[in-house]
Amino acid sequence: MIAHSMLTSSGTYLVTEKRMTVNRLHIAIPRELTDELNSVVSERSRSSFICDAVREKLVREKQSKALERLKGHPFKGGPKEWETDSAGWVRRLRKENEDIRSARSRKK
Repeated sequence: MIAHSMLTSSGTYLVTEKRMTVNRLHIAIPRELTDELNSVVSERSRSSFICDAVREKLVREKQSKALERLKGHPFKGGPKEWETDSAGWVRRLRKENEDIRSARSRKK
């Protein structure tokens, strides 16, 4: 079983467990990053932590690309900020996401 957490649109985390096919990757990570990772996460939790981080980054990339596609196609019904400062709106969402993750890591 592998547990994964995901930030939902309401700002809460959804934790799921399921059997998954796993691929092993050989990746190179700068020493200062691995040192910081090891100071925050136990050796047995590193893979899960890295998977969560990659998943979060992929979500942000998909959101960014979707916003780029919509840039030239404004539509009604979205937040008023989209008409004047969509980039600022995205930055605020990312900051809120970061605050949630920081609060979550402080609880551990």
